[in-house]
Amino acid sequence: MIKYYCFKEVDKRELNDKLEIKKNHKFLNELIQEEITYFKDESTKKEYINYFDKVYFEIEVNDKKSNKYDFFACYIPSQKKDITNEDISNELRGTKTLNINDINCYDNTDIKVVFSENGFAFISKFEEQKDKFERIYVLYLLAHTYNFHTETLMKEISISHKNNHLEKMTELKKDIYIFDLNYFFSNPVDYKKQQLHTIWTYLSSIYKVERNREEMKNQVKDLVTLVEIELKEIAEKNDKNKTFWLAIFGLLITMFSLVSAYKDIREMGWLNNENSTIEKK
Repeated sequence: MIKYYCFKEVDKRELNDKLEIKKNHKFLNELIQEEITYFKDESTKKEYINYFDKVYFEIEVNDKKSNKYDFFACYIPSQKKDITNEDISNELRGTKTLNINDINCYDNTDIKVVFSENGFAFISKFEEQKDKFERIYVLYLLAHTYNFHTETLMKEISISHKNNHLEKMTELKKDIYIFDLNYFFSNPVDYKKQQLHTIWTYLSSIYKVERNREEMKNQVKDLVTLVEIELKEIAEKNDKNKTFWLAIFGLLITMFSLVSAYKDIREMGWLNNENSTIEKK
């Protein structure tokens, strides 16, 4: 029987009363392993997965595909390993229009994995391979986590730019580089795990993970530079205005000083004495 795994992004608060459970993902880079945690709801038996304390997914397993999901995966057991591409397309799209080829399909002697816009189908060619299936959906959700994180940062950067908040933009730029340094890899899978290492290349290409990230970083860099230039121009303009008004102020002070000096001279009688001397002559 085909099993449907529905993945829905949820708010962190939904994990507050859930039981944390341990799962090892030794196929991943060590830094990323430490940043993926699982939770379980004992009453509903639903599981939740947390990536980097930034993106959270609810995982629901059903015998029928639910309509309430962001992404989903079909686990097709070995009893149905001869399923046709048209039927796979129907599972993923609800139509037979998906063109399954080398770009969106990993086909090996043990498994076949087909990716579509918002899901994937895993076909086991022999035995139960639930562990391998779970590793692939962990990678699948990691790819979307990277994209979600990228989208969130772009929104925050855009808001900061509209508000001319350079300090906030600079902080976000710093956060992006720190996150990428620690957790963003062109391929986060241990190179010794060749099959999963290869499957990540499909995920990264299909969902444009690395390209989206680079575009976002370039846009952030350009926006920060643009705002810095604008602020510099404003500062230079303010400096010119300040210099102009200081010059006017200095001129006024000089004029007032001359007037004051003239009054002092008259009060002391110097000008009268000069006039008297001229008249006597």
